[in-house]
Amino acid sequence: MLKISRDYVNRETLEDFPVASRFIKLPIEGYLKLLPTKDPDTGLACSVFDTINRPQIALINAINDPRHRFVCAALARRLGKTYIANVIGQLVTLVPGANVLIISPNYNLSSISFELQR
Repeated sequence: MLKISRDYVNRETLEDFPVASRFIKLPIEGYLKLLPTKDPDTGLACSVFDTINRPQIALINAINDPRHRFVCAALARRLGKTYIANVIGQLVTLVPGANVLIISPNYNLSSISFELQR
């Protein structure tokens, strides 16, 4: 069961907040549709947009929501936190003058993000 402390955070669909006030300035839905992956059930090629889960959608919407300055997401293991955080980081760094710092508790976990960024 997914429990979100703010009732208004949508976990079903990506919300389209005004560009001037949202955190991720580029259209994340279009970007996710461009990223290739394999469907975990069938093994067939598809886009990342087709495979994102409800916690990832809620995390994207919470980060993009102009009502939030900071977001704390305590999500269970194997839900794609690192992956979606790296996608958000990629989109943020495409905006001129933006910087992203990747922090991990050890080198092995850092290598996950470095591979995704590569």
